[in-house]
Amino acid sequence: MMRLMITAVMLSISMAGVAQSGKLKVNKTQDKFEGTETVTMEGNKVTIDGAAESAVAKGLLGLLSGNVQISRIRTEMNLEKHTTPQAQELSVIVTIEIKDDAGFYIDNGESLIFLADSERVALSTQGEFGTERGYKEHKTNARYAITKEQLQTLIHAENISFRILNGGFMERNEEVRDKDGQYFEGELSEKNVARWREFARTYL
Repeated sequence: MMRLMITAVMLSISMAGVAQSGKLKVNKTQDKFEGTETVTMEGNKVTIDGAAESAVAKGLLGLLSGNVQISRIRTEMNLEKHTTPQAQELSVIVTIEIKDDAGFYIDNGESLIFLADSERVALSTQGEFGTERGYKEHKTNARYAITKEQLQTLIHAENISFRILNGGFMERNEEVRDKDGQYFEGELSEKNVARWREFARTYL
């Protein structure tokens, strides 16, 4: 019995683990009962214009009182492939973490917009998940469905900029919903795009 339990634990560990191929870090999980597999990129950190690690994204300071300062903002854009017996789903996972007195909400619907050179690629989400909101730390995620054709447009562009629309900011637990300027903007670096290309080559 003990031997069977140990074997089961070892099988579970092999089903959910972190693999690293070059500079591409992914997490793989499988569900043998549902026949599904999920491969999720990790650590593909992007830079918000004017924010980086020490300031706040464009438009946010105008919404916050003079006493509120953002000390750190971290954003990641990772690819995810979810395979079921019926289909294969490809997504961009956006993760935003702010450390200090302000929180925010990612808009539902079409709230992640890329400009791939001059071509607009707009993605939609059904809402946030894995949200954690505390006194001085706020983190949330959103999953955006993307087609292989849209991904190919992005990874073959020379310049890729993005905008993330926010549904509202929290200022000391009070919601602020002035829609003007409620967005984060930035650009994907060569390293960001290289990781996306490697993910596409390896898993798509």
